[in-house]
Amino acid sequence: MGSRAFEKFWQIRRAINLSASRDLKPFGIGLKQAFLIFYLARQGKSSHAQLSRFTNSDPAAISRALNTLLKQGWIAQHDDPRDRRCWELRVTPRGKTLAKKIGVLFRRLEKRFSGSLNARESVSLIQLLDKILAGFRADQEKE
Repeated sequence: MGSRAFEKFWQIRRAINLSASRDLKPFGIGLKQAFLIFYLARQGKSSHAQLSRFTNSDPAAISRALNTLLKQGWIAQHDDPRDRRCWELRVTPRGKTLAKKIGVLFRRLEKRFSGSLNARESVSLIQLLDKILAGFRADQEKE
């Protein structure tokens, strides 16, 4: 049964990525960049390290994703007043406009993802996903 569940997970992940890529294409960004803008808009500010943890990505991948967002003027990077060795990232006014559009797309994706589930099934799915995620986090902590 485990391999069937894993196979279904990858099919769902692929469907989400294809749908998101299609929806985000007019903006010229990918799903990770959209998550970064959306996260920054909600949080107000963040560091590279926080964004790396949030997306579960290595710092180099975050830097590459952020470079496009910086060049487009959707985010701004400043010295962190608490630690001059770090950068503080914020969404610009242009980025806030984009973040609102991304929020609409994310809500549509979420509806596609869980729209066919009733409330009890949704809660069960979240509990199961949390359990799976906890297993991966436990393995990561051992490394």
